Amino acid sequence: MTNYSLRARMMILILAPTVLIGLLLSIFFVVHRYNDLQRQLEDAGASIIEPLAVFY
Repeated sequence: MTNYSLRARMMILILAPTVLIGLLLSIFFVVHRYNDLQRQLEDAGASIIEPLAVFY
């Protein structure tokens, strides 16, 4: 086992949760935005198709 200095251990202890929280928030916002765009695309498609479906 390697003995890291106190400074190195504190940097890991400080940076690990910060990076983890940043990564989780990034994933959450990307997934949320993707779902929002998907819903917007479906709504736009439905608004185009509905008037055309009346004729058939």
